[in-house]
Amino acid sequence: MLRITTTSGKIGCADPCITELVQALNDAGFETIASCCGHGHRPGNIILKDGREFVIARNWEEARQIDRLFPIDINGDLIHARG
Repeated sequence: MLRITTTSGKIGCADPCITELVQALNDAGFETIASCCGHGHRPGNIILKDGREFVIARNWEEARQIDRLFPIDINGDLIHARG
């Protein structure tokens, strides 16, 4: 775990593989309260103080698996089954 500084000045820790991303979010004013890189076994995540959560896919294929969990597209339209 590497040290990060939150927007409120608190010192925290983050997994080495996502430390730069966690620190960049805090530096940009998005205070983080928890994070995990997934350790190569699952998607990572970064939880913001305001309740939002970033899910970090390990690769393109994993991101598409996550996409398939939602039956609607970005316009709110139902995605038809692909054959």
